Amino acid sequence: MRPGAGAGLAAAFNAPLAGLIFVLAEVQRHFAPTVFGATFVAALIADVLTRLCTNQLPVFHVDIIPTPPLLALPAFLGLGVVTGLLGIVFNRSHLGYRNA
Repeated sequence: MRPGAGAGLAAAFNAPLAGLIFVLAEVQRHFAPTVFGATFVAALIADVLTRLCTNQLPVFHVDIIPTPPLLALPAFLGLGVVTGLLGIVFNRSHLGYRNA
């Protein structure tokens, strides 16, 4: 029954990994190898059959983005430091607000 829930979710939403994770996290609540394998195979087969029978393609098409040049690395490093510091300020402002 549990692998069937993952297969149904995979077929309905065209998302085999979501079906697998849903069953393992919400329905089963533990990651036994036999349950993982059965759910994975059921979700994969359900997704493949759904795509074959309905000529369904993915809704979201992701374009390939070229790798930025190495000259942009210092800019990414600076952006990471700035956003990290802003994250600290954000978290501390919420903790201060909660304690007040």
